[in-house]
Amino acid sequence: MVTQSRGVKNPKWYLKPGIDPIADVLQVYDRIIGEVLEMKGVEVIVSTALSQVAFPEAQFYYRLVDHSNFLNALGINYAKVTPRMTRDFLIEFDEKSKATIAEKFLSEIRVDDGKKLFGLIDNRGAELFVTLTYPGEVTGQAIELPDGRKMDMAPHVVFVAIKNGQHHGDGYAYFSKGIKSHAPADGSHVKAVGQAILNIYKMKKS
Repeated sequence: MVTQSRGVKNPKWYLKPGIDPIADVLQVYDRIIGEVLEMKGVEVIVSTALSQVAFPEAQFYYRLVDHSNFLNALGINYAKVTPRMTRDFLIEFDEKSKATIAEKFLSEIRVDDGKKLFGLIDNRGAELFVTLTYPGEVTGQAIELPDGRKMDMAPHVVFVAIKNGQHHGDGYAYFSKGIKSHAPADGSHVKAVGQAILNIYKMKKS
């Protein structure tokens, strides 16, 4: 988690001013790695496959409290709904045509600030894989339905997390002095780290 970047701050109810979890975890990492580096006869590889870059604005993650009740309130004609990880859920239908109708309806639902509630909808024929993508903090907004109805948003969602950084393709690797010659060249794919480990142990890739 990125606690603060580019002037973006987490709300006080989420993280009290002066508390920095990143600084805390770096101190823990420093202690763990320091202990390993002090071991005699031990070589060390520290590698990250990805890094992170900060969002210009924090993104709030919410999920539906009760998926069935919410779809019923919308008037969606479905057979079954199953929550998935975090913000995702799967809606099953008796017919593909019902899925098509539901997809159009869900894709047009907006919060009263103009942003979509469900920005990602994967139509799989008789199934819809839906993600609640609204990125703002829920403080009293209304959900605006395509048929003109409005619903209070807060009772239907529950807070999951604040995401203020996203994955970036650049990774980093550290090879200690005794094995430094096996380190991949700058700009290599992360898989090169695996090959380097095989080379260190003089093993062939299967």
